[in-house]
Amino acid sequence: MVDVRALAESFLAFPLKVVFAAGKLDLLDAVMAQIDLNRRLDDSRRAIADGHGILADATCFAALRDRALRQVSRSSGPVQPVAVLFAPSVDAALVALVDQFDTDSVSALLDFLESIQPRLVDSLGMLPEAEPVFQGRVRLLPIEG
Repeated sequence: MVDVRALAESFLAFPLKVVFAAGKLDLLDAVMAQIDLNRRLDDSRRAIADGHGILADATCFAALRDRALRQVSRSSGPVQPVAVLFAPSVDAALVALVDQFDTDSVSALLDFLESIQPRLVDSLGMLPEAEPVFQGRVRLLPIEG
C-alpha cells in the first residue's frame, strides 16, 4: 500500500491526488486520468508553440460572453433583472481582502471590486432558473474561490 501511495504522490497532479486520497478514484483510474491530462497538456503546448494559441484578453472573453448570451436567449428568453445579496461571511471576506491588500497594487484591487457585482448580476441574469430555490423565488448561487 505504501508503494501505491508513493506512486500517486509522485505522478498525480494535485487535484487528482486529492480525489485519489478521498477514495473517489482508485489508483488505476487516477493514473489514467493523469495520462489523459498530460496528453492534453502536451497537445496544448504544441499548438501554442506552433503559433495556434489564442490570446485570452478582454476581446476573447467578450466574444465568449456574447456567444453564451446568444445561447441563453435562444433557450430561455431575455436576460432577467436580478439583485445580488452577499451573505455576511462573504461581505466579511471582501472587507478582509480590502484591509489586507498590498497598497502597491490598489488599482488591481479596485478593478477586481468593480468587476464582482456586474459579473454576478450578469451570470445570474442569464440563467436565473439554473440554481436551486433557496427561499420563495430567491435562488442560491454559492461562489467559491
